[in-house]
Amino acid sequence: EEKPDVMYQRIAEYLHILGYQCGFDIEFQQGLISGDKSAVHPILYWLLGNLDALRKRSYLAKFCMNLDVPEEFLREEKVYEAFQQYKELQSQFKATHAHVEQERQGRMIPTDLQREVQQLDSEREQLAQKIQHLKQRSERDQGFQVLLEVTSMLRKEQEQEAMLAEKLAEQRYQLEQTEQLYIEKSAKLREMREAAQ
Repeated sequence: EEKPDVMYQRIAEYLHILGYQCGFDIEFQQGLISGDKSAVHPILYWLLGNLDALRKRSYLAKFCMNLDVPEEFLREEKVYEAFQQYKELQSQFKATHAHVEQERQGRMIPTDLQREVQQLDSEREQLAQKIQHLKQRSERDQGFQVLLEVTSMLRKEQEQEAMLAEKLAEQRYQLEQTEQLYIEKSAKLREMREAAQ
């Protein structure tokens, strides 16, 4: 059976690590030990409202909280070396954890991917049904084939027009670059001739 003071010390220390904001005064201590609603309910409300962030903080606290080693123990060489190794491992953990978090944010969650694949499959099925329906309707219409050929030719012409416009813009750009180069070289030649005289 845990003593009330020891229990309070353990819970208060853990709440402090998690970042719970309160006075941690004698009234809070007595309320927590006795299980008073006015002390316990705000803690539970805060814990449940910030559960994901607090889980992460709790996990990191195990590895990132600094050990308080008294100065007289650090004077011993082996203790000092072990403490330095501990600090180095702690730094490695922080760097590794930051890298893992960055990787996690860059990747999609498998359930999200599955949901997106299902949605795309559903949309593909709907499009296939619409195309089939339009084919069935168009087979009955005599002028549809003519209209289809004309629109197909129009689309090809529009694509060719867009390609030609792109080539024209590219050639204009090259012409401007060439003219600019010509002006620069002419000016340089003029300067050289003036300097030679």
